[in-house]
Amino acid sequence: MNKKVIIWNTGIDDLVSGKGTVGGLTVQLYFWAKTFVSKGWSVFSFSNNKTCCIEGIHLLCLKKYRYVDVVYNFFFSLYVLLCIRPEIVVFRGADRSLFWVALLAKIVQAKCILFGASDVNFVPGKDILVGNKINTMLYRHSLSFVSHVIVQNENQKRTLLANYNKGSLIIPNIWPNTPAVSDANIKYDVLWVANMRRLKRPEWFISLAKEMPNFKFAMVGGVTFGDRDYFLQVRQKAKSIDNLSFLGSMPFEEVNNLFGKVKVLVCTSEYEGFPNTFLQAWSNGIPVVSTVDPNHLLSSSFLGYFVKNQNELHSRVELLLEDQSRYKTLSKNIKEYFERSHSATIAFEHLMSYIE
Repeated sequence: MNKKVIIWNTGIDDLVSGKGTVGGLTVQLYFWAKTFVSKGWSVFSFSNNKTCCIEGIHLLCLKKYRYVDVVYNFFFSLYVLLCIRPEIVVFRGADRSLFWVALLAKIVQAKCILFGASDVNFVPGKDILVGNKINTMLYRHSLSFVSHVIVQNENQKRTLLANYNKGSLIIPNIWPNTPAVSDANIKYDVLWVANMRRLKRPEWFISLAKEMPNFKFAMVGGVTFGDRDYFLQVRQKAKSIDNLSFLGSMPFEEVNNLFGKVKVLVCTSEYEGFPNTFLQAWSNGIPVVSTVDPNHLLSSSFLGYFVKNQNELHSRVELLLEDQSRYKTLSKNIKEYFERSHSATIAFEHLMSYIE
């Protein structure tokens, strides 16, 4: 009988179909689900739409019920765990539901593995969840029930140990390899991809495009819950710049294909974990210019440039676009790094060794 794993997420079907808004958290869980399938595991996850099977992943319908959502989710989680009896439960990011998922997994003797999603996940005071204080409290207490934690970088590893006295293993995000970018396919010079949230600082990118009118820029990103007014403001500003294409929300596969048509990725976030967009860029040999530097990769491994302000952002992007020799050297180094560092097979082996 195959071993069983539950990927505790509800967005995989929306990701594959291109419907709805999903973030990097769901993208990584989708890749992990596919990796478990490839290793012969029976893989289960959830859908808010219907029970179905997608790419070997069995999706169970998880309905939303206003006012009794917490109670329903608790008993639904118990029912699923008792019926499936998985060896492993995989959870990613900070959420109140981790409390009962991790607790119930412990009761049915399943290993609950938490994957850190953001650098603030293990920093009390910065890990505030949407809703009331109880949500944050439940999440923090859930960390004592989790059997293993996977983090993305040294910062997450350090804060988890310092604030919760819990050890962890660093496993970088995984991503399938893609062909190198061809100059003939280039449509835009500079790309920005993120959900439209204030902490992503899209205004920095809009200003950059305005300062560099001889280059083509593109923005991808949809509205997030509770931030529609902000999304509309950003869209209006972006559309006033002639050399900036505001593409809005796009299906995952279309965004992935877009990375094969650009030269440089820009990230302007205040903080991140390990952005999937970096992997999308690096899998295509594209350098990243960013205000965050996970694991100091940009500054130490020659994969792009880490910048601290808008002036540095401008100068580094301009350097990459105008110095072709530097760009080609950087791109070659990126491909070599990517192939040895983000293999799903190697990551799976490290995970299994860690939890056994």
